[in-house]
Amino acid sequence: MESRKFVKMSDLVNERFTVVKVGKFNYKKWDNDNRKMLVSESWVQGYNKVYQVETDRGLVDMSSAKLGEMLESVSKFGESSVVGRVYNVKSNGKSGMDIRYFINPERTDTSGSGYQKAMQAANEIKLRSQQGADPELASLQPPVELDDPFAPMTKEDMESIPF
Repeated sequence: MESRKFVKMSDLVNERFTVVKVGKFNYKKWDNDNRKMLVSESWVQGYNKVYQVETDRGLVDMSSAKLGEMLESVSKFGESSVVGRVYNVKSNGKSGMDIRYFINPERTDTSGSGYQKAMQAANEIKLRSQQGADPELASLQPPVELDDPFAPMTKEDMESIPF
């Protein structure tokens, strides 16, 4: 097995990485007096739970909170996996204890914006209801015309809105 190098999160700022594998966790604490990292396999008060994440850039230690944020960011219908996903790293620009890292997934679906997809779906429903292809949809009528949602509203349109 090849030896992987450790990469600091600060080396990944304004870069991207792909998660290859999430390894076991340890409990770690920085000992400022002796200038070294203390590591324990079992819980010790004051230590933080840290996962070893293997990426295409090397091994990165990641807190359980940060890994949880990464999982939540790619969750779909209650299921998620960070393995194989590409993430971008940003920071707040500070250093030392004040630095914060923001890890965001790279978008995998580039077929258009959410607005474009919603308009396409609404137009498909409208077309199917007009063609009578779906009897349930035929009875539905959209409350407003969806051709240009940003067209200025007339006074009559404003008065028809039930406030």
